Amino acid sequence: MNLPDKATLFTETARVLRPEGIFTVYDVMSIGEDHPNVPVPWASTKAGSFLEPPQNYCAAAEAAGFVLLAERARVEFALEFFENLKVDIGKNGPSQVGLHLVMGPDAPTKIKNMFDAIKDGWIGPVEMVFKKASYKI
Repeated sequence: MNLPDKATLFTETARVLRPEGIFTVYDVMSIGEDHPNVPVPWASTKAGSFLEPPQNYCAAAEAAGFVLLAERARVEFALEFFENLKVDIGKNGPSQVGLHLVMGPDAPTKIKNMFDAIKDGWIGPVEMVFKKASYKI
């Protein structure tokens, strides 16, 4: 979601990772047709958001010599997390230290936009585990 060039992410990771090394990605990905309303936690404008679907990550990984070992959608986990956060803030108020300090004064809007986009099926966190192929002899 933060990096515009997924191909370089995977080629540079492959360059420094030992053969058969494991590389795990946990990222918010595009899983629907729409882009979330902005701002979102990772971008204040659409121009700063680099959401892509899981298949683009897989294509970039494969081109760099990785094999996908596992993929898991984490939508339910994210929805539960945000629901629990909402309840906690309702009971205790916002924490004194947290990501909202990094996100700035529009943190509530960013979080709401992300939650709404996950709930509406536009985006979702996805976990992927890749293995770098062995050297060819």
